[in-house]
Amino acid sequence: MTNYCLPLVPRIILGIVDPLAITLAAVSAISDSAAFYVRQVPKPVDHPHEVEVYTRVIALNIAALMLSIAASQVIGVWINKSAATIKWLMISHLLADILYLYSAYEAVGAAYFWDPSQWNGGMWGLIITDNLFNVTRILSVLGVFGPLGSTKLKDS
Repeated sequence: MTNYCLPLVPRIILGIVDPLAITLAAVSAISDSAAFYVRQVPKPVDHPHEVEVYTRVIALNIAALMLSIAASQVIGVWINKSAATIKWLMISHLLADILYLYSAYEAVGAAYFWDPSQWNGGMWGLIITDNLFNVTRILSVLGVFGPLGSTKLKDS
């Protein structure tokens, strides 16, 4: 039998979908840092490939952090056997995501942030995915999907 700390729904969302999304964002930051920057600050940028060179450094730093978060989430969901560890890992990722959303708010300003009719695809993706993952984390910590702890699966 294999033991997991999270029930099935949050295990799939937080152990597969979220790390995959984070990894794809990191790959995007590595492969085209100017376009990644423009998507992070979703106000119009006339010439995205002329974004300052320091933006590449910031994008690569963000990519490194994203890959670290994705790895810690995979380890926490699939390898970790402690309910307390997964609970605090989810809370720490929730707080990091709130700060990430706040950084978007600071970048675009209140008028843009609170008016979905102005949002571009990057902003929609940020708001929808971060909130989906955060709601999953909150509901998991509250035990809505089932208690944190050992969920046993039969080995095939």
